[in-house]
Amino acid sequence: MVEAPGDTGIISCGSTFRRADGRKLGFAEYGDPHGFPVLAFHGVPGTRFMFKPTAGPARARALRIIAPDRPGFGLSEPQPGRVLSDWLDDVAALLKHTAVGRFSLVAISGGAPYATLTAAHFGDRVASLGLVSPMGPVADLGDEIDMPLLQRRFFTKLAQRERVVRFGIGGAKAIFRLAPEVSYDLMVRTLPEPDREILNDPVKKRHVIADVKESLTFDGDGTRTDYRIFSEPWGVDYEMITAPSVLWQGLDDTIVPISAAMELGRRIPDCRIIELAGEGHFWGLQAIDEILDRIATLAKIGQS
Repeated sequence: MVEAPGDTGIISCGSTFRRADGRKLGFAEYGDPHGFPVLAFHGVPGTRFMFKPTAGPARARALRIIAPDRPGFGLSEPQPGRVLSDWLDDVAALLKHTAVGRFSLVAISGGAPYATLTAAHFGDRVASLGLVSPMGPVADLGDEIDMPLLQRRFFTKLAQRERVVRFGIGGAKAIFRLAPEVSYDLMVRTLPEPDREILNDPVKKRHVIADVKESLTFDGDGTRTDYRIFSEPWGVDYEMITAPSVLWQGLDDTIVPISAAMELGRRIPDCRIIELAGEGHFWGLQAIDEILDRIATLAKIGQS
């Protein structure tokens, strides 16, 4: 579906093309169709819809947000046996399809491993890298980082057990489909106060529910695969990342391991780590202007 940008900044909420292996890859575009390209990688569960709120702000900043669905999410068909490095071929195909040369990257939460790998692989083509509440390289860090026990067990052991993950996601999915608003409210209650304050906003509630619904197109395949990937080594050569980078991390985040996120920032050369005292995982939903401003500024620096 293609929509005229107008004042909304929505270029396309859902475009698709076929990969060489026959798989369909879906993506959305927001902002200025002639603006500087920014590839935006969603979290988990999530889809291209996650970046719909960037439409107006991106248009005002002459940025073209290109937000792909990873395999098994939204419009992108599953890729059996998918591993982290497989994403590079999809990115290359997306760049060719959208006629993009140089670009910036932004990722939220579970999109961070994919953005980090992309930044390392594409080197000088990446003008800037922004990571918001990122999932860090837990498997690469082992016991050297301090994590809450439940997070450690999930991201190092349980996420590798397909039957356990399938059962857990299946239960959550069934409840969500039966009563999405009730499911959402229950989830919000488990979060720290900063996140509850953000997510109790009715507009943001509708946005998140629509995004989660879209993520279930392939019965949770993408979520199951991503959780398994998060428990595996990334295989990233961080020294290959040449783009100026910034990482935002709320210190009250209970979704991703904070210590792993911080270590990710330390491993990326020329990365500024911004610690957000009193903020949780969903800080980015109310800080779109700040995030886009920083990414645009860094991109200009990278081009000079």
